[in-house]
Amino acid sequence: MINKAEIEPRMLMGPGPSDVHPRVLEAMAIPTLGYLDSQFFEILDDIRQMLKAVAVPKGVDDAEIRKRLLNEYGISLGGELGEFKGKAWRIGLMGQSATQRHVDALLSALKTILADD
Repeated sequence: MINKAEIEPRMLMGPGPSDVHPRVLEAMAIPTLGYLDSQFFEILDDIRQMLKAVAVPKGVDDAEIRKRLLNEYGISLGGELGEFKGKAWRIGLMGQSATQRHVDALLSALKTILADD
């Protein structure tokens, strides 16, 4: 059997399977959580706390506003599902979007679009 330390890193340039980046291999080695694991629910609760629902103003076309945000400003705003479809937007406050600049950009775009309606 070949020892991991004996294999030198190399770049394959031909067709077929290519090397997997070391970060991907490391990520694949991390134990996963099943969707019924209690720790998984704790993580979901943490994420849920970072998602904020904002009511869609009365008389406003939810889909049209989200379409304009995406097409005119490059901002993707999540719509709700089920009984809240068309009644609320989901705004994520995590990762790259959790900056004052991104929040200000969203609010400015919404203000402009809603003023047009």
